[in-house]
Amino acid sequence: MKYGTTLEWAYYTEGRALKIMEIIKSVLQHTESVEFWNFWLGDLDENERPIIKTATIPLAELSPQDIREWDIQEVWNSPSRYGDRPTFYCLRIIR
Repeated sequence: MKYGTTLEWAYYTEGRALKIMEIIKSVLQHTESVEFWNFWLGDLDENERPIIKTATIPLAELSPQDIREWDIQEVWNSPSRYGDRPTFYCLRIIR
């Protein structure tokens, strides 16, 4: 994607999610999609390549609960069948 930004908040609230939904709606007037990523910013060695999970949802179906579910995902949740690797989560919202 051409542009990026960071979302930092202490914790989820429905009011914050509704505000984010307003921002997404505004951004989608100028682009086809918006992606929210939940990922690890630290260094990873070659054995820790992340597992990437992506969900796509139309703006008309987006709810505060979808944002909450994205927010609570644990990047370092538990060892997977692939070993101790992080899981990165992408929530893609489309027009």
